[in-house]
Amino acid sequence: MSYSACDLQADVDRLLDRLSLEVTGDDEDGFTIRRGHSTVHTNQGTYFDSAAEACGAALQGLFDHIEDLLSAAKAVIGRWERGDLAEAVRELDVCVRVLDERAPGEAGQDKVSDRLKARLAHLVRDGLSFGDCVQAFGVTEQQDPAVGLARRLIHQEGDIEIETTTVVSRDEGDGAYVLAWAHVPEDERAPNSAG
Repeated sequence: MSYSACDLQADVDRLLDRLSLEVTGDDEDGFTIRRGHSTVHTNQGTYFDSAAEACGAALQGLFDHIEDLLSAAKAVIGRWERGDLAEAVRELDVCVRVLDERAPGEAGQDKVSDRLKARLAHLVRDGLSFGDCVQAFGVTEQQDPAVGLARRLIHQEGDIEIETTTVVSRDEGDGAYVLAWAHVPEDERAPNSAG
């Protein structure tokens, strides 16, 4: 017995149906994913060239939700085991919102943004540092020549330092902004700053 592309499509359709998701549309107008009367917005967008692309985006969204849910659930269990029931309940709230339906349009983007900010706050409380973020979002000279150029032109040990892995933001022209650290000596602080 062989498993054909038609069998795979039938299984995917059954899975989406069990999740109350439906791929609708045609080759002329494009395809969308719907839950009830609402269009589902995915990381890949809303409209797709084929039903297969729409199915793939729906399944990818499901996997993303599952990963978020598992991550949040692990944090809940960790806090519960440490006896921090209130924090575990707050983490559980984030966990539940991960599964919440994304609303269309700007409201949906705000909802996703709020959920990500809440998750980030929990990660910071769990020890996530800015350095971790630089490592995650940063690039090296091999990945972006702007890092090497900035290190050669601007880097001065103990004054203005640019790490070997740092964040680069391209401007609209042909340049870039490279994250640097400026050292401020303790005795040079502003007179009105806390001491």
